[in-house]
Amino acid sequence: MADLREIPSYAPKKQSRIIIACCALHNFIRTSGIKDRHFARCDHDENYVPEEAYVNQPEPEVVEDDSQLMNAFRESVACALVNRA
Repeated sequence: MADLREIPSYAPKKQSRIIIACCALHNFIRTSGIKDRHFARCDHDENYVPEEAYVNQPEPEVVEDDSQLMNAFRESVACALVNRA
């Protein structure tokens, strides 16, 4: 597993485009009905986390579930990314 310091750095505009492309790909896989073993495993077990996601990472902070606040935050991030690209 690579250390974050080993990952190349990209300009903010390029980072925004990479994130938007990943979101678009994710949404395409979800809406097209394409069978994906990784999505299927996550759908089957909502607590499943791939090993790569937590190796050498600090313990996650437990936060209160506030769906409306999270939805508003997610929307603001999406708008900022689209406006930046």
